[in-house]
Amino acid sequence: MSTGPEGGGGRRAAAGPEDGDGRHAAAGPEDAGGRHAAAGPAGHPTIEPTEPEAHGRPLERRGAGFWVSAAAGWAIIGWGIRGALHHHIDTRPRQLVDFFVGGALAHDLLFAPLVLIVGVLVARLVPGRWRAPVQTAAIISGCLALFAWPEIRDYAGVLHNPTSLPYNYTANVAILIAVVWVVVLGSAAIAGRLRRR
Repeated sequence: MSTGPEGGGGRRAAAGPEDGDGRHAAAGPEDAGGRHAAAGPAGHPTIEPTEPEAHGRPLERRGAGFWVSAAAGWAIIGWGIRGALHHHIDTRPRQLVDFFVGGALAHDLLFAPLVLIVGVLVARLVPGRWRAPVQTAAIISGCLALFAWPEIRDYAGVLHNPTSLPYNYTANVAILIAVVWVVVLGSAAIAGRLRRR
């Protein structure tokens, strides 16, 4: 049962929002998408968003390409797991699982927070003209350390082959990281002097 005021023929108008005088304004016209135009400033209508648009992008239907690529990806993953189990003497599935699970935990609990902390410290403590060079040197140093981590930890030592890792990789990586910082910061200093001339 409608609650708006009666018209001349005894019919009641649909209730709309009240204006300053307590009168109900009728609902605005609908646009092509079925949305109502609400009264905006200076009498200009504004379109009220529909439910999907109000919370972000409209929902998209995934086409055949998505499902075909997903099926192909899972088939490749299954083939890899089957190969790892079939050649278990070489692949060592238990160590493989430890590597993937441990890597995920190390990333989420150690590396990601560490990178965020270093990024915040660099942004707050390093002057603007040196910020990009410091970030560059830090990123390269982190990649070098991660790449050399198996050699630093002497993981090949379980093979009982002293010639597999014959060098002092910890010292070599430290020297290489020092060279990276000298080159990057030195290049930034030279570039700054050339810009001031």
